[in-house]
Amino acid sequence: MDWLASGKGPMFCNAGAYVAEETAQYTSNPRTQRIIDLINEFMSVADDDQQAWLETQMKFHMHTYKEYLAKNGRSKETMGDF
Repeated sequence: MDWLASGKGPMFCNAGAYVAEETAQYTSNPRTQRIIDLINEFMSVADDDQQAWLETQMKFHMHTYKEYLAKNGRSKETMGDF
């Protein structure tokens, strides 16, 4: 996918696991990029309970997140009650 998006990395899928861009930036909005960076950093150091806590906070405090889950086929069975 890196090759398609940015022209970097191998062109073929069978070339093995290769990531050309460790921190790809696909948005020109600095606020969006800060949020993405924060979530990536948090998830890289958080244990399972902390990751579940963050998602629970998003479920309870962001109506848009609930809509996102519903729109993308996430069910209560796989995401828990919210």
